[in-house]
Amino acid sequence: HEEEVVKKMAAMAKKLRPDVVICGPAYNYKGFARMCALVAYEINKKTDIPAIAAMSEENVDTISKYKNSVNIVKMPKKGGTGLNESLYKICLLAKKVADKEDITELKKEICY
Repeated sequence: HEEEVVKKMAAMAKKLRPDVVICGPAYNYKGFARMCALVAYEINKKTDIPAIAAMSEENVDTISKYKNSVNIVKMPKKGGTGLNESLYKICLLAKKVADKEDITELKKEICY
């Protein structure tokens, strides 16, 4: 059902027309992280709505597969320290993306 869910989420984003879609935070949950990346990728590919994801470094496979096509914000694993800071960074990136600002330097600092 994964493919169906991803398509439905992209269709919902198209219908609702948000300024940006935040997929996550997924923390260190591998399945959730994978779906966050897949949904963000599909939204970026099939719509003109920007989508970002957020997950912890434990999701190595997902990060390596999607980091060049989806902006993935670094965050701690569940129960880790730095959650407030990473939530701030997710919001900061989302705002800049929605406002179509240059995010080159910010990505280097907060994304994988």
